[in-house]
Amino acid sequence: MTLFHMLINLLPTCGEICLQILDDMVSKKQFLFSTDSYHSGSTIAREVGVAAQRKSFLANDDNKKQLCQLMLRVWSSSSAVSRLEKTEMAMLIVEGRAHQLVTLNGQVR
Repeated sequence: MTLFHMLINLLPTCGEICLQILDDMVSKKQFLFSTDSYHSGSTIAREVGVAAQRKSFLANDDNKKQLCQLMLRVWSSSSAVSRLEKTEMAMLIVEGRAHQLVTLNGQVR
């Protein structure tokens, strides 16, 4: 989450922030991006659901968990294909599970 907190020129939605981070990562040609693991606590969470919430929800562990899940969905979407095609190897670890992001026929597999 340190990377999220260090972002400057923050884009307006969480989905765009996920793509902004992906843009930084694909410049490395091969990357492994690992997120922290978060466990449900007693704090109140706001739903991320769609990629339209702002970064301000990072003070809550449940929200951070939702952001990591959103990152996986965004990086696996058609919005990420042209970015991922620039890499030789892309790996995202969310909640201890590794996801290799491979493009094939204009889709992320």
